[in-house]
Amino acid sequence: MRTVVVPMAGHGTRLKALAENKILHPIGPDQVPLFVWSIRNLGFHYDRLILVTRKEHGIPEIADRWLSSNSDLYVVELDEDTSGPLDSVLKGTPHFGEGELVVANSDQVMQWPGDWALDWFRKRGAVGGIPTVERNSPRHSYVKLDPNYPHRIVQVEEKEILSNRATIGIYWFRSSYDFVNAAQSSMQSPLRAGMREYYVAPVYNHLQGLILEYPLSEFWSLGEPENMRAYLEKDYSAASQD
Repeated sequence: MRTVVVPMAGHGTRLKALAENKILHPIGPDQVPLFVWSIRNLGFHYDRLILVTRKEHGIPEIADRWLSSNSDLYVVELDEDTSGPLDSVLKGTPHFGEGELVVANSDQVMQWPGDWALDWFRKRGAVGGIPTVERNSPRHSYVKLDPNYPHRIVQVEEKEILSNRATIGIYWFRSSYDFVNAAQSSMQSPLRAGMREYYVAPVYNHLQGLILEYPLSEFWSLGEPENMRAYLEKDYSAASQD
């Protein structure tokens, strides 16, 4: 079984120029909410979908309208702010079930053979996998690669440029159980003591086993006005500079 968790309990401040509520910003021919558009463009199948959101967003009714019923759907509504995306993801733990877990952003579009790539992670014996893209901006998370083992990740950090391979907000874990254990270790790590926000990417530093990257050639971030414009206009040069 494959479960997808979408943390979207933040305030979406980076898209305020276009929308009061980022995840509900309409996009596409049918003007669907942004989070729905992102889920429809994940590029791989899943059996269970968990949305972690704020109660005032009214997501259950919106999800029932726009998302197909070919998978189990759970909406976790929160009354208070969380301590970042990782904390939001962990709020969905009671619904994880067994099997694979994928954490996905609510404001991006994937162009990749998702099912093939996730199957490649499994066949290589990986416990974790991250699609990556070439970037050099400090706004991203980055991976450090093993120079002697193609695509093997040895370190992941948030907002720290370890190489030119940036994560893009899709995080695959072979086991939901292992993810929870690694996530708790990450949040309790002395290196992150007192942090105001906890991110998903550094969880891989606490995961035991092989972790692989899958390099992408095309990826669209939709969380800021300029990135949204680039996607709608298919401005590929601008997209590569996000």
